[in-house]
Amino acid sequence: MMKISRYQIIAFAAVGRERSFSKAARALGVSQSTVTQHIQAMEEALGIDVFVRSSRGTELTAAGRDLFEVADQLQSLENRFNERATAYMSGKGGMLNVFISTSYPAMRMLAPFQAEVPDTCINIRMAPWKIGVSLLRNREVDVGIFMAPENCSGLACIPIEQHQFVSVLPETNPLSLRKQIRLKELEGETFIRFHEESYTRQWVDKKCLEYKVDFPTHNILANYEMMQYAVRQGLGVSIALRQSISPQKGLVCIAIEEFSENHTLCAVAVKQRAGTGLVGRLLASLKQQLVLAVCSNGSLCLFFRG
Repeated sequence: MMKISRYQIIAFAAVGRERSFSKAARALGVSQSTVTQHIQAMEEALGIDVFVRSSRGTELTAAGRDLFEVADQLQSLENRFNERATAYMSGKGGMLNVFISTSYPAMRMLAPFQAEVPDTCINIRMAPWKIGVSLLRNREVDVGIFMAPENCSGLACIPIEQHQFVSVLPETNPLSLRKQIRLKELEGETFIRFHEESYTRQWVDKKCLEYKVDFPTHNILANYEMMQYAVRQGLGVSIALRQSISPQKGLVCIAIEEFSENHTLCAVAVKQRAGTGLVGRLLASLKQQLVLAVCSNGSLCLFFRG
């Protein structure tokens, strides 16, 4: 059985729209004989005529009208596909799937990019930091913005911002008046922890074990937004990454002596995609927003200008 080729369908749809072989050829940028050959081959494969040719012009037969309805839809879909593909390749529009592990810093970093490319739909997925690399390798997301990515071979990893852990206290807490506290001083407080798979939970647990600090009374919450609200309402205190805390009345962030390390927030993408289309444009936007500044521990750190 002979198959109908894509080129035959394109020629058929063009003649059906133009009602003329010569006009269809001009629209497609090919010779009229090429269009005629495609239509003849299609009619031969079908065993029926799809056009009636007369001195009055070219008209679709009943079978031709039935097939044209589908062929025209296929051509429209192909045109839409090409338009969207062109937008993706040029970095001027389309859809971008982004994985984030914490919302506040990621949102303020994505905002300048959205302003640059307003026709882009950013589909944001929030999940534990540990799965970020696997999501990228499986092509489930285009770009990841998360802390300290591991096993990044084959990936483009761009440092965006360096964070330090701080204590998060209600402004009514006596410790909120201090410039710095020790981890042991929080031990008597009700402590707000995060789920075990979070980067913050793993790092805080490591420090508590190292300095033999225990929080007998604690609450467990899912994310930074819930934690901030809980602290403001007096449900306890917490430890979190400073740049991940959104400015809020009633909250105070105080440095902790034992938490002097810098933790790097990175933008990560598959290397083959890192320099092209929307992915390349987002990474370029993030790079342009980086500035070098002095951290609270006196070291030079990267910060996001936004």
